[in-house]
Amino acid sequence: MYIKYVTIQGFKSYREKTVCGPLSPKHNSVVGFNGTGKSNFFAALKFVLGDNKNFLRPEERSKLLNEGAGASVLTACVEIVFDNSDQRMDSEREEVTIMRMVGLKKDEYFVNGKHVKRNEIQDMLEIAGVSKSNPYYIVEQGKVTAITLMGDGKRLALIKDVAGTNVYDEKKTESEKILASSLTDMETIRNNLEMIEARLEKLDKEKQELSKYYALDRERRCLHYALLSKRIQVLRKKLTELDRKKEELKTDSGRDSLMCQVLQTNKELLMRSTDDLGTRLQSIAEEREALNVDEDRHTEAELKQKGRVEHVLQATEKRNMEIKANTASLVKVEATVTKLEDSVQKIELKIQQHKEQQAKTLEEYHAVDRERNNLQAIRSRSDYPNQASRDKFINTELSNFEKVLDSRQNDSSQATAEIRNCEGAKLDLEKRAAEIRTQMIFLSKHQGKQAATLCANYKERVTTKQQIVVLQRLRDEYKVHKLKLKKDFDEMDFSSPTGCAEALIFLEDYCKRNKIDGYHGPLIDLIQCNERYYTAVEQTGGRQMFSVVVDDQHIASRLVEAMQVEKSGCRMTFMPLSKLQPHKTHFPQGLQDAEPLSRCIKSDAKFRVAVDQVFGSTLLCSDLEVANKYRREYDLECVTMDGDQVQRKGAIKGGYHDHTNSKLKQNQQKREQSKANVELDVKEEAAKMELQEWEQKHVQLETKKKQLENAQNKSDSNFLNKQQEDISSNIRYNDEDITTHKNVIEKNTNEIKELQHKIDTLRDQLGQIFSQTITGDQTKRLSELTQKHTHLERQQREEEATKRELTQEQNQKESARQNALSEVENLEQAVAKLQYESSVDSVEMEQLKLRDLGNQIQVCSENNSAKENEHAQVTELLRRENDELKLVENKIKSQSNQNGKVKNQLSSIALDHEKCQKDKNVNEKQMMAIGFLPGAHDKYKDNSEKNLVDSLANVTDKLGKFKNVNKKAMDQFNQFTDQKEKFKERISELESGKNSILKLIRSLDQKKEKALHTTIKMVAHHFAEVFNTIVPDCEGKIIMKTDDKQEVTGIGFEVRFEVGGSIISEMNELSGGQKTVVALSIIFAIQRCDPAPFYLFDEVDANLDPMYRGAVANMISQQKQEKDGPNSNCQFVTSSFHEELVKAADNHWLVSFSGMSRMNKGSLDSQLKILRKNVTDRESKI
Repeated sequence: MYIKYVTIQGFKSYREKTVCGPLSPKHNSVVGFNGTGKSNFFAALKFVLGDNKNFLRPEERSKLLNEGAGASVLTACVEIVFDNSDQRMDSEREEVTIMRMVGLKKDEYFVNGKHVKRNEIQDMLEIAGVSKSNPYYIVEQGKVTAITLMGDGKRLALIKDVAGTNVYDEKKTESEKILASSLTDMETIRNNLEMIEARLEKLDKEKQELSKYYALDRERRCLHYALLSKRIQVLRKKLTELDRKKEELKTDSGRDSLMCQVLQTNKELLMRSTDDLGTRLQSIAEEREALNVDEDRHTEAELKQKGRVEHVLQATEKRNMEIKANTASLVKVEATVTKLEDSVQKIELKIQQHKEQQAKTLEEYHAVDRERNNLQAIRSRSDYPNQASRDKFINTELSNFEKVLDSRQNDSSQATAEIRNCEGAKLDLEKRAAEIRTQMIFLSKHQGKQAATLCANYKERVTTKQQIVVLQRLRDEYKVHKLKLKKDFDEMDFSSPTGCAEALIFLEDYCKRNKIDGYHGPLIDLIQCNERYYTAVEQTGGRQMFSVVVDDQHIASRLVEAMQVEKSGCRMTFMPLSKLQPHKTHFPQGLQDAEPLSRCIKSDAKFRVAVDQVFGSTLLCSDLEVANKYRREYDLECVTMDGDQVQRKGAIKGGYHDHTNSKLKQNQQKREQSKANVELDVKEEAAKMELQEWEQKHVQLETKKKQLENAQNKSDSNFLNKQQEDISSNIRYNDEDITTHKNVIEKNTNEIKELQHKIDTLRDQLGQIFSQTITGDQTKRLSELTQKHTHLERQQREEEATKRELTQEQNQKESARQNALSEVENLEQAVAKLQYESSVDSVEMEQLKLRDLGNQIQVCSENNSAKENEHAQVTELLRRENDELKLVENKIKSQSNQNGKVKNQLSSIALDHEKCQKDKNVNEKQMMAIGFLPGAHDKYKDNSEKNLVDSLANVTDKLGKFKNVNKKAMDQFNQFTDQKEKFKERISELESGKNSILKLIRSLDQKKEKALHTTIKMVAHHFAEVFNTIVPDCEGKIIMKTDDKQEVTGIGFEVRFEVGGSIISEMNELSGGQKTVVALSIIFAIQRCDPAPFYLFDEVDANLDPMYRGAVANMISQQKQEKDGPNSNCQFVTSSFHEELVKAADNHWLVSFSGMSRMNKGSLDSQLKILRKNVTDRESKI
C-alpha cells in the first residue's frame, strides 16, 4: 500500500486544483524555494491522515482556506488516492480514495465518494498500519528538534505511547471508577438495611390492626352490595315498565306518523291536482278568449264577404253586357277586314299590270336611245383627232359604268338576302302568333274548368276544417275524462302501504325501460276473489299482498340494486317464484262451516305458489267460535269472514274493519279504471291519428290550391295579349323592311338596266369604223329618233305617276286593313279578359266563402259553449279538490296535535327513564367499586332495605374507630420485606464485582509493565542498529532509568561518536548535528517498532552534518529496497535542501509559487539546480 495521487484545492497556498502523481511506491523527493508551499504540501497530507483534533473552530477552519487575491475561497479540499493492490486496507478495491473537505461551516470526510465519519477513517488507517499512537510516520519541521529537547520523562512518555500503555491506563482508570462507585453503593445499601429493619417492626403491629379493619370493612361492603342490589332490582323493574310504556307510545306514534305521511302524501297530490286544475282553468280561459277573438274576426269577415258577393254579382252582370257588345263589334270589324283585303288584292293586280307596261316602254326607250346615241357619237367624232383617242375615252367610260354596275348588283344581292331573312323572321312570328291564338282559345275554355276546380277545392277544404274541429273537440273531451280518471286513480293509491306506491311506480318504469320480462307486479294485482272474502283475504295477507312477484332471485337482486343505485328512497319485498317453497298444510276434509282460504282465491297457475306461500296455511271459518274450535282440534291458523284472526298459539286478533275501505275492492276499481284509461288512451290515440290524417289532407288541399292559383297566374290572358301585340308590331316592322328592300331592288334593277344600256351603246360605238362626218340619212334618222325619244320619256313619266297613285292607294288600304286587324285583336282580348274575370270572380266561390265564414262562426260559438261547460266541470273538480284539501289539512293539524301530545309523553318518559338509568348506573358503578363478594348476596337477600340500611350504619360506626389505621401497612410490610431481600442480593453482587475489578486492575498493571519493557527493549535494539548505521563503528544505547521500587521513571541514552571516545548521556553535551543524529535514531527506532506503509519527512536533515546526511540517505535507500522485514516495501516522501536525499529519490517533484502554489513533476537535475540556486542565494545574503 502506498500513496499514489495527492489532489489539493483551496488549501492554504494551493488555491487552484493541484494534482501530484502518480507517486513512486519507493522514494519521492519534493523540492522548492523557501515560501513556495512545500510545508503546506505535508500539512495537507497530515490534514487528511494525522489531524487528531475532533473539532475545528471556525477561525481554525478559516486559516486553512486560501487567502490569496481574487474571489474568496469557501472550501478547501485534499484528496489522497492509495494503491491498495496488496489489500492492506479494508476494501476490495485496488485504489482507495480518502478526501477531507473543510469550509467555514463544515468539515467532512469521504471514502470513494461516500460520506463517512472521522472515526471510520481512523479505523481504516489503523487496520492498514497507520497508528494514531505512533505519529512518527509524519515527521514535520521542528519535530526532530523537539525530540532533542526532551527530558528522560518525556522520552518515557513517548515510548509509552508507542507501547500502547495508554490503553491500559484508560481501562485501569475506568475500573477504578467502577470500584469506587461499587463501594459507595455498598455503604448506602447497608444504611438502608438498618432503616428497613426498624420499619418492619413497626409495620408488623399496624398489620394486625389492619386485619381487624378489613374484617369490618368486608361486612360493610357486603351490606352495601346487598343494598345496592335491591335498589338496582327496583330500578330495573321501573325501567322495564317505562320501556313498555315507551314502546306502546312509539307504536301509537308510528301509526300516527304513518297516518301523517299518508295524509301529507294525500295533501301533496291534492295540491298538485289543484295546481293542474288551476292551470287547466287558465288554459280554458285563454282558449275561450282566443275563440271570442276568432268569432269576432269571422263575423267581421262575414260582413265584408257579403259586400263582396253583391259586388261580384253586379260586376258579373256588367261584364256579360260588355261581352255581348264587344262580340257584335267584332263581327262588324271582321267584315270590314275582309272587304279591305279584297281591295288590296285588286290594287296589287293593277300595279303588277302597270309594272309590265313600264318594262315594255323602258325596253323600247332603251333601243331608241341606244341608236340615237350611236348617231350622235358619229356627229361628235370631230371632237377626237383619231380613233385611238375615241376608244380611250369610251373604254374609260365603260370602266366607270361597269364599276357602278357591280356596286348596284351587290346592293341588290344584299337587299335580296335581307328580304329572305325578314320573310323567315315573319314566318316564325306568324307561327308564334298562331300558337298564342291557340293558347288564348284554350285559356278561354280552361278558365272555366279552373274556376270549377278551385271551387271544389274550397268546398273540400271547408269540409276538412269542419272534421278537424270535430276531432279536436273529441280529443278535448277525452282529456277531461282522463283527468277525472286520474283523480280517482290517485285517490285509490292511498290504500297501499306507505312507500309501496312510489316503489311500484319506480319498478314498473324501470322494467319497461330495461325490458325485464320476469317482473309481474304486486301479488294483489295477480289474485281475484269473491267480494265477500275481501276482509278475510286482506287481514290474512296484510303487507304481503303488496310484495312484488318475480321469476327468480336474480331479477329480484337486480331490482334491489336498481332501487339502491337510483336512490329512490323506497323499500320493497320480493317473492321469487323459483325459490318459494310454501308449507303444505293438511286441512280436514268434509267441513261444512270452513274451507282453506287459498281455494277461495283465483290466480294464474304460474302464480299459485305465491298464493300458497301467503294464504296456504290459513283456514277460513264462518265465525270466531268455529275458528277457535278448529284451532284447538287441528292446530291451524284460522280467520273469520269478518277478518278476525286466531293464531296457532291461541292469540286472537280482530276488531272493527271498514268494509268500504277494502284494498282489494279499491284495487279492483283501480284495475277497471286503468282498463278504462287504456281504452281512452286508445281512443285518444285513434282520434289523434285521424286528426293528423285530416290535417295532412288539409295541407295537401292548401298545396293544391296554391298550385292552381300559380297555374292560373301563369295562364293569364293579359300576358298572352301583351305577347300578341308585340308579335303583331314585329310583323309590321318586318313588312315595312321587306317593302323598303323591294323598293331598293326595284330602283337598283332600273339603274342596272340603264347602265347596261349605256355599256352596250359604248361597246357598239367601239365596234363602228371611225369617221368624222355623218350622212344625210343618218341625220334624218337622228331627227326621227330624237322625236321618238322625247315621246317615250313623256310616256315613262306618266306611267310613273300612275304607279305612284296606285301604290299610295294600296298603302292606304293596307293601313286601314291593319287598323281593322288591330281592332279585332283588341276586341278579342277584351272579350277574353272579361271572360277570365268572370271565371275568377266566381259567384259560387264567393257564396261558398260566405257560408264557410258562417260555419266558422257557428264552430267558434259551439267551441265556446264546450269550453264553458269544460270550465264549469273543471271548476267543480277544483272546488271538490279544495274541499278535500281543507279536510286533509284539518286532519293533518289534528294528527299533529295528537303527535305533539305523544311526543310530550315520550319526553316525560324519557326524562324518567334517564333519571332511573342514571341512578341505576350510579348504583352499578358503586357495586363495581365494591367488587365481587362471594356469598354476600345470599347472606343478606332476605333482609329488607331498612334492615340493610341500619346494619350498614352500625358497621360504619365501628369502622370509625379505625379511622387512623394505616391501610397500606400490609403492602408496606411486604414491600419493605422485598426490598430487604433485594438489598442483600445486591450486596453479594457488589462484593463479587469488587473482587473481579481488583483482579482486573492487577492484570492490567502486569500487561502494561510487560508491554512497556518489551517496547523499551525493541526501541533500544533498533536505536543501536540505526545509530550504528548512521555513525559507523560507534555505538549508542537506550538506558531505562528506575527508582527504588524498580519502577521505570525515564529513558536516557549513551552514545559514542568516536572510536575509543567517551560515552555521552546528556543532550547538552552534544553538538547540533549529533543531537539530530540521536533524535533521528530514536525516530527510526520507533518506526521500526511500529512500521507504517509510508513515511513523510519534511526537512529532517536540516541540522545534520554532511557525513550523516549521506548515511541517512543510504539508510532510506536500503529500507525502501528491503523485501522482507518490518519496513519492507515502504514509501518515503521527503523534502530537503541537501543533495544527499534528493539524489537518493526515485521520483522528483517541484513546488513553485506564482500567486499560488503549484506542483509539477521534475527531474533530478531540475531539483539540484533549485538546491544550488538556493545555496547561492543564501551565501549572497551572508
